[in-house]
Amino acid sequence: MTVAGAMALDRERRSAGDEWWRDAALMAAEPLQSGTPDNCGTYLIGRGLLQVETADQEARDAIDRYYGECATNPGAGIPGVHCALRSVDHGRLVRLDFLSGAPADPAASALALLHPSPGEPPYAIERGEMPAWRLVGGRARPLIAATGNCIIAERSRIPEDFVADYLISAALEAQREILVVHAAALSAGGRGVLLTGASRTGKTTFSMHLAARGHRLLGDEMGLIHLPTRYLVPLRRAVRLRAGPREPSLAAALRRAGVVERVAAGSRTGPVRIDRLFPAADAVAAPLAAVFFLRGFAAVPSLEPFQPTLDDGDLFEAMCANDIALISLGLAPARHALRLLALRRTLAHLPCWRLTLGSPDATARLVERTLEAL
Repeated sequence: MTVAGAMALDRERRSAGDEWWRDAALMAAEPLQSGTPDNCGTYLIGRGLLQVETADQEARDAIDRYYGECATNPGAGIPGVHCALRSVDHGRLVRLDFLSGAPADPAASALALLHPSPGEPPYAIERGEMPAWRLVGGRARPLIAATGNCIIAERSRIPEDFVADYLISAALEAQREILVVHAAALSAGGRGVLLTGASRTGKTTFSMHLAARGHRLLGDEMGLIHLPTRYLVPLRRAVRLRAGPREPSLAAALRRAGVVERVAAGSRTGPVRIDRLFPAADAVAAPLAAVFFLRGFAAVPSLEPFQPTLDDGDLFEAMCANDIALISLGLAPARHALRLLALRRTLAHLPCWRLTLGSPDATARLVERTLEAL
């Protein structure tokens, strides 16, 4: 009996809610179909290329929804990650095979991107019943099965951006010369600027206001530092903006892009591409010149210069808080420590400020004056 026949027979014996991961070995044994130019997408991630072969339009749309602005031609960067993506079991599952550039630990990378709902126990990695397979997620019903250079996921239970973020994290993990931090990255007057801080400190909202004033937004959630040159490299993931104050320039940009905002506290817009918000401001790498650590809000904005040290544990923790940044820094303790040391050395050569945010325009003027004085 063929592999496909065995799978069909087994499906007849099982209901749709049964343990799909027990069939993972059979699924992975199915031969891959070679991609064609019509179903291959190429993306420039940092300085490396991510090539995705897929006929799965739903998965391709999810990648383009968040990283479509990174789409490029195959000769635009350094060869990096090449993978094949396809639907399995009539679209119920999605299978991802790395043809080159697989993550060092595919299961651990998946675990870092998955978060249980409030009240659920933490996700974990467990050994599967089939040799060499590991299961990621809940003990009774995992979300992902992983082995070697292959992962298979139950599509309805993973976030819509999981596959896209998994691929981007793999592409960045493979680039040892790129350091990824949790920060908004901008080019202001040709100078690279990082805005970082804990979650909900205003990074996205303030960076968008700076972009609305004519500065170039290189990335909203991730700042990419090219270590040999200390340049900020663009990585434009579509932004999701929380409800909050809007100066007229940003409000106008949102209207032009057709963004509908909800006013409920904590609500966020749907993903919107940066080039659609600010079509006149392309993304060009810029030498990193300053870092601002956001530390709250006040009626009047203020700056306090400081030099980060290893005692600033909350600062370094915030700069690693993004899931993709964490994976890129390295999940193995030894590599993670070395990457943190590289980050500390980079910050030691830069002017750094603690920034208390006031109104968006007043804060922007303060930052602009500070950068002009460098």
